Parts: sequence; structure tokens; C-alpha cells
Amino acid sequence: MAKTPDFYDYCMDPGLTPAARNTITVMLYRAGVWPARFDETSCRLGADRLSQIKHLNLFRYQTDPYWRPIRDLKPVATLEQLEKLTLTQNAVSNLEPLTRLKNLNYLNAYRNIIRDVSPLVQLTQLRYLNLADNLVEAAASLRSLKKLEHLDIGQNDLVQVDFLAELSGLQILRLNDNRLTTVPPLDHQRSLETLDVGGNRLTDLTFLVSLPALKEFYAGDNRVSDLAGLN
Repeated sequence: MAKTPDFYDYCMDPGLTPAARNTITVMLYRAGVWPARFDETSCRLGADRLSQIKHLNLFRYQTDPYWRPIRDLKPVATLEQLEKLTLTQNAVSNLEPLTRLKNLNYLNAYRNIIRDVSPLVQLTQLRYLNLADNLVEAAASLRSLKKLEHLDIGQNDLVQVDFLAELSGLQILRLNDNRLTTVPPLDHQRSLETLDVGGNRLTDLTFLVSLPALKEFYAGDNRVSDLAGLN
């Protein structure tokens, strides 16, 4: 069986795509290996340093002219020890490579171009997940993430969130700025402290009944005209 490429293998590959090369350049920079020369010395040093980290922060400042958006996550997926990964403000569309990161408990993919979240079904250790400001239309596969405590899936294109019935450990839930007309009953969410459903098309807020831990609630910019059911 062929060996799964590790970071060193990717770094030394002369046939790298421009997208993979860009990802490795950023990873080497984060590892303190700069400039990225893609020679044996730089690649081995980068591989050694990256193998020791648990949190890889690839947050891209949009004002940084030297950091092109990351698109290819295959080099990132070589770091199977990762527990936290930040991908904020890049151009990621394919999450499939992350299925190798079984230890991941924190994923921040805010402001990318993600449509398909089904690869996340295998990341069952996730406790924090931020998918806000993407292109997600369906998120039923998230029902498998039983350990989730923080879920931000605002600013997407969701029309239904029935998968929430399977996630009973949520403490923070952000569903703002989607296309929701209804939210299913949340009476199983006994630990929910923060809920944001603002910017949807809701006409009914009765799903709020029986949320004993709720401390913060946002529902502005909806179509609610009657609050009688909340008495």
C-alpha cells in the first residue's frame, strides 16, 4: 500500500500545484521558516516544527498583500496531531482532507467558500465549530458531532436546521442571517446559554420555550408579530 504523503513529502514535491505550494508557504511561515525555499533544509525544519504544534493558526488578514488565500488543505491534513485549526478568511471550499484530523476539537472556518460540510461527519471530537459566512445550504451531517458545545453557522443559506435535535450539548448557537422560516423545538438544549436567530424569516419564536440556561438571545430582523406563545 502506498505511503500517505507527510508534510515533508508535499514540501519536496516538484509537481506541487500552485494552490498546494501556497498552503505550504504559509505553513512554513507559521513555523518560523522564512523565506520558504522548498529545499531539503527548509522542508525538514518545517516538518519538524509543525509536527510539534497542536494549534495551527492560518487566519488570513485581508489587508496582508503577501498572503494569498489558502485553497488546498491537503498539506494541512498531514498534521494529524492537530487539535485546533483556524482557517479564517481564506478561500477553502473542500473540507475532505480534514477527515485525517481525528483529534481536532476546534475548527474555525469563518469566511471561506464552503458549501459541503459532510466531510466533518468524521470529526467526532469537535467541540467548537465556526462555519459562519460561507455558502452552506444543508448541514444535516453535523448531527453526528455529539460533543459540539459552540456552533456558529450564521451568514449561510440554510433553510432548515432539524439536525439540532441530535446536538444536546450546545452552549452557544448562532443561526443568524440564513433563510430559516422555522426552528425546531429546542427543549432538549438544557445547556444553551447564547442563541442568535436574527436576520432570518421567522414568524414564530415558540421554540424558545424551556431553555433554562439561556442568558443571551438575539432575534432582530425577522417577521415575528405575536409573542403570546412565549408567556
